Amino acid sequence: MKTIMQDELWAEAVEGWADKRVTGYLRKNHGEYRTLQEKSKDLCERYPVIDSLVFETEEITLTAEEHRAFVEYLDVKDQIEQLEREYHYYLGMATILPFGQTCRLSFHEAEQSDEGDG
Repeated sequence: MKTIMQDELWAEAVEGWADKRVTGYLRKNHGEYRTLQEKSKDLCERYPVIDSLVFETEEITLTAEEHRAFVEYLDVKDQIEQLEREYHYYLGMATILPFGQTCRLSFHEAEQSDEGDG
């Protein structure tokens, strides 16, 4: 039980660290990501009903235009999430590659040491 809680805490900490790194990088370096973020914000400002749909639990009636805007908002958010997932993968690879190289070096050093002892 204790290990599971520690694993969950570790996962949350790493996820928070990774999310900040990925979104910060994308905001600074990825024009399409910034455009999608602006589009999402613009849709929410032009159609306040979107926030109600996302964050409230009360019944809401939409006009056809509001419905189209909400569908567009969901598509934009999906594109944002896809970019974030892609860059989470890249961050993971960039983080693990140096670790793998270190492990390989240690493994080869250990092999050479074993050969010298023989």
